[in-house]
Amino acid sequence: MDWLKGLAPVLFSALTGNIPGAITQAVSFLSEKFGWGDVSADQAKEKLNNLTPDQVVALKGLDLEFQKQITAQIQNLSSIDIAQNQTNQIEASSPNYFISGWRPASGWVCAIALFNDSVLRQILSIWHITFIPMDTSLITQVLFGMLGIGTLRTYEKIKGVASK
Repeated sequence: MDWLKGLAPVLFSALTGNIPGAITQAVSFLSEKFGWGDVSADQAKEKLNNLTPDQVVALKGLDLEFQKQITAQIQNLSSIDIAQNQTNQIEASSPNYFISGWRPASGWVCAIALFNDSVLRQILSIWHITFIPMDTSLITQVLFGMLGIGTLRTYEKIKGVASK
């Protein structure tokens, strides 16, 4: 999954419109391919302006290589998503409640706890019924992870510790 380490910042930059981040990634890619070492964007621009015709041809080849690499990575990500969706469908259709029911049960526990702390406690305070406030940081982390809002799973995949 080393390719994901290089692709993740580029995709983040592209999706969020972070042009300086995308420029930094492009400079790093070109610097690695041409052996320029650690150069700034301005230095890379100067080097690109002074390319020989042979280097321009090589640059076009690198552009094609980069496009093929990105296409392959996107296809790989799509196949991972398809495999995860198939796993989810198998889990959800299982007749064993401990396999098919753990996500809904965990989701309902989190939803009830958040409802209790953020809605019910406020409503009951009208009648001077008080509850001790809960620390919902763990509950929200679990719920966000289940909903795919967090980045922990992506971090695990990048580090290569994702479960098989």
